[in-house]
Amino acid sequence: MSDLCSQQDSSGLKVIFMNITTSNPAPMTADVQKVMFTKFHIPAWFWTEKNRVSNGFYFADTTPPPMPNKPPQHTSIFRFLIKTTWTGPTAKRPGLQMGYNWQHLSFAAHWSSPTQATLVCFDLPLDTEHAIHMSLESQPLDAVYSHPYGIHAFILDHVTTLYDTAIWKLRDTVRHNELHRPTVAQPSANYTSLHDMARHMAHSTEVCGVALGVMDSMLSDLQSLPTTISSSTPANTASSILADMLRQRSLLYGFHLRCQATEARLKNEIALVFHIAAQHESMLAQQIAQAAKEDSRAMKTISVLGLVFLPGTFVSSLFSMSFFNFNPSDSLSSSQSADEPTWCISDRFWIYWVVTLPITAITIAWWFYWQRRLVQKSHAGEGGNASEIGAAEKV
Repeated sequence: MSDLCSQQDSSGLKVIFMNITTSNPAPMTADVQKVMFTKFHIPAWFWTEKNRVSNGFYFADTTPPPMPNKPPQHTSIFRFLIKTTWTGPTAKRPGLQMGYNWQHLSFAAHWSSPTQATLVCFDLPLDTEHAIHMSLESQPLDAVYSHPYGIHAFILDHVTTLYDTAIWKLRDTVRHNELHRPTVAQPSANYTSLHDMARHMAHSTEVCGVALGVMDSMLSDLQSLPTTISSSTPANTASSILADMLRQRSLLYGFHLRCQATEARLKNEIALVFHIAAQHESMLAQQIAQAAKEDSRAMKTISVLGLVFLPGTFVSSLFSMSFFNFNPSDSLSSSQSADEPTWCISDRFWIYWVVTLPITAITIAWWFYWQRRLVQKSHAGEGGNASEIGAAEKV
């Protein structure tokens, strides 16, 4: 930080990378903030917590030139927020199937003249810093710093790449779930993971929409630049930068639509998972009902058999009481002695059948009549409910 404060202004493009919110942030003391305002016109509100954790904003200001015959100085501060995701365990939660990280991208562009500009980048990922270094080494820089918004067109190319990568990762995760969705036979699903994905998709849709608003503010400010600034820049530079920024804006709009479509696909997958689970539960209920129906048939068979044999059992028990006496000794033949065992049957055994068969027939007939009455009452009740529902619908 002390080296930055002691540096002298020089022509060309100066790119500075600073870390203020992630690990090992630079100390933003009052003196440092004052120096940042003096050299790069970064206001004090930029360092407040509200702005450092916001999901995006844009600010632009034009200040009078420090010397006569110089164009006004232009300062713009803008911020993007990107949510990146990955699959697999994390250090804090080894069992987590999907991790995420917030990328806080803040930029301060200070344009002093067509030959001098400074870009301060806050909290950029290391791979993005490397990509910016490679871009600066592989392209002419006069088109970047000759116009106040040449820096914006340059940096937006890297920002849209980050949005594109983040949204494609979410899309790939959703596509994986579409290809490995549960079935009715195996309805098990990771509901927690699906709802975590829905949360990530909602955040990505939000920050992508905010990024579109930031770019719209840039385009509006570009088209309303003071003539004292636009007249000092090379010819056709503004139109070329505007065309490039409109291209970046159309790309980001496409990313936003892709994010919305992926979110809709994820919602459809979540709804399908719940429908599959409900269908599986319905099939189980049908199987249980079928098993209960078979049990009911078995119990009905047992009941009918009981009805058939119960009257006969009752009659035989009645005849075996002490009120009835059958002495077969008088009916023995003369060739048989009284002490020999013999099997005898009464000649009035027909009385048992005369009594038992009618009682059995009457019992079974009464049971069937009673069952039919119950079915008729049940159907009558269902018809009454249906008529009441129909009358209610007509009303």
